[in-house]
Amino acid sequence: MKKKSNALVYILLFLITICLAGGIVGLMAKKSGINSNTNSKKDPKDFKVTYKYYLDGEEVNEMVKQDTIQVENPEFEGVMDKKDLYTYDKYTCTNEVTGSWNNEQWSFTPELTADTTCRLYFLKNFHEVTVNTTNGLLPNNTNTQKFLIERNNSKITNVIPTEGYKIDTNLKCTNEVNAVYNEETKDLTISNVNKDSICTIPFVLRGYEVEIQVSMGEAKETKKTANFGDTVTFETTPLENYIFDTVNCTNNQVGEFDQVSNILSIKNLNNDTKCVVQFKQNKHQVNLKVIGGALVNVKSPLSVDNNGSAAFPLSKNEGYKYTGAKLTCDGVTVESELNTATNILTIKNVTQDLNCTYTLAEDTKESE
Repeated sequence: MKKKSNALVYILLFLITICLAGGIVGLMAKKSGINSNTNSKKDPKDFKVTYKYYLDGEEVNEMVKQDTIQVENPEFEGVMDKKDLYTYDKYTCTNEVTGSWNNEQWSFTPELTADTTCRLYFLKNFHEVTVNTTNGLLPNNTNTQKFLIERNNSKITNVIPTEGYKIDTNLKCTNEVNAVYNEETKDLTISNVNKDSICTIPFVLRGYEVEIQVSMGEAKETKKTANFGDTVTFETTPLENYIFDTVNCTNNQVGEFDQVSNILSIKNLNNDTKCVVQFKQNKHQVNLKVIGGALVNVKSPLSVDNNGSAAFPLSKNEGYKYTGAKLTCDGVTVESELNTATNILTIKNVTQDLNCTYTLAEDTKESE
């Protein structure tokens, strides 16, 4: 009997617990329903909207005001086009709030269902790019100029380097702007402009290759590198008994040769060049005039190697003799010898051009 009464007590307690739990759950559900319907019944005017504004990804204090700008038409010189200065890009709002943008009224209308922060993003359609150059001139004849470039468009402008300079490989632009220089056309192309930026376009001294080739001789060095306007020299050595003849250089470069030092100089270099130096045999002209006689089977002058000899066969006129004959050569002392058996006059060890006169002596016996 006691066991039955205990079981009955347990059953009653279980039923009471279920009822209490159901009441609590119902109360919570009712309360939750009241809260969930609060915002839907609230007037949109009662919600708070906070705006934030961004221009090219950077926050600004207020929404940009639409304006227009006059820009030069890229196809028709002197024609100006009217274009908007800004473009609306997008919006984001917190708490799943949506909205719409009216471009004509330049305004944003949110559909408020909760307090929200809306961010409005704008793009600048034109950006100022400042170009700085060293050792070069921009179209305004200075080394600094500003250009207004439309977003996602490119700009081509002429940049003239100082004579003897070339573009450096180290072109730099801020904000990921691209700059490419064409050395043939002297044009600078600026692209990928999405922010105001600065481009640095440096020019450096141009280096040139200079080469020498020597005929009938040799050079101490055959290749050199030099900058614009420099003077390049090469030491040369001719073969024995050879002297300088000619020098010719490519690309309108001028070579000057010092025959005393055998040094070739190329001054005011302004291009790559190859110079060819020609040495020739060191020959001298020996001219002989005979008084009281004549040359036999030979024409004067004779061409003679340096330190060589000139041989002149002679004949004497009637009333003249070889004995006592005199040789003069423009006041220069020369070594000579007459072969009496063959009547050949030899002028020896010739080191320069000579104009000589050989005067035979009068033969008084023969004249008597």
